[in-house]
Order: sequence, then C-alpha cells, then structure tokens
Amino acid sequence: MKKRYIYKDIERLALARGKMAFVSGPRQSGKTYLAKHILDERGSGKYHNWDDVEFRRAWVKEPKSSVKFEENEKSPVFVFDEIHKAVKWKQTLKGIYDYWTDTGRGHFEMYYLRNKEKCEIDFLITNDGNPWMVIECKDSDVTPGENFNFFMSSLGCSHCVQLVRIPEVWKIHEKPGYSCLVASAQHVLSFLP
Repeated sequence: MKKRYIYKDIERLALARGKMAFVSGPRQSGKTYLAKHILDERGSGKYHNWDDVEFRRAWVKEPKSSVKFEENEKSPVFVFDEIHKAVKWKQTLKGIYDYWTDTGRGHFEMYYLRNKEKCEIDFLITNDGNPWMVIECKDSDVTPGENFNFFMSSLGCSHCVQLVRIPEVWKIHEKPGYSCLVASAQHVLSFLP
C-alpha cells in the first residue's frame, strides 16, 4: 500500500499518544484507504463501517462492544468509517474513549526520580511496572530540560512532558529517540475532569 502524506502525522500526533484522530475530506480522496493502511501498519484493532448493518445494530445496542480487544494486542486502533451518520456520534465516541481510558490498559504508578549525580525528574509514570512517561514542571523554561536527555535514553520512555506556568505554550520538540511536549500547565490541566 502507498503511504498517504498525513500517515506519519496521524501516528505521531494522535495514535502514539493514545489520542483519537479524525480524518475528513472529499469523497474518493482516500480516507478509507488511509484508515485501513494505519490498521494494517499497527497490526491490531478493528475496522467498522456505519454502512454495515451488523455494526450499526451493535453500535446502537452497545457501542462499547466495538472496542473489544485481545489481551495480547498492543495499542489497537479502532476505525469508525462513516460514523458521522450515527445519531449523537460525538457524545457516544467520547463516552467510548472515556471508558477505554478509565478502565485502563495496565496498572499505572507515579514516582519521583533522582540518581547519584543528583539529576532528577519530577514525575516518572510507569505502566505495568515499566517506565512510560516522564514529566517535569518548570516556571517559565520553554526549552526541554537537560535531564530529559539523560533519563529518556536510560529509561526507554517514549513520552515526556514539560509543564510551564506561563500561558499559551504548546510545542512538540523532536529529540533523538523521543519527542517532548512543552505546554502550559493551565492548558494541560484544563483537560482533566
């Protein structure tokens, strides 16, 4: 399959971070082709189409049934093609996403991390005992801290975030082996219930 030009952006900006991605465009522009390609690349998940009567009945009866996965599946992708035709599709999709994240795909714990050289990270979040995300909190430094470079390579994390007090900051910094989101704490915390 030929990779679409937005494939890497969808993967990096949404799927790699456990977020939803919405793709829209004119008829016959390759949206379904792209969605199926992403699903093939991930090798895990399911394709659903609103035009399929069986899926439509299952969605109306129990929407959560559309995101079932096997225990051994890692980072499955669920595609809902033509879902905009469903009544209250936005609210239902949000409910499914909340269910998916609230039930958790693992056991999360949080730690403070400091080494012998007194290099430290404010928060290390683990998933099933494995390093998952590193978080630093700064007053106004919008450049990713040097400690990320040390800890990201040694921990093998793929996610890092630096929260800052100043408003209107949201930038992803690409680093060798990882990317780091530097964002306003006010903005990030506004996503919490």
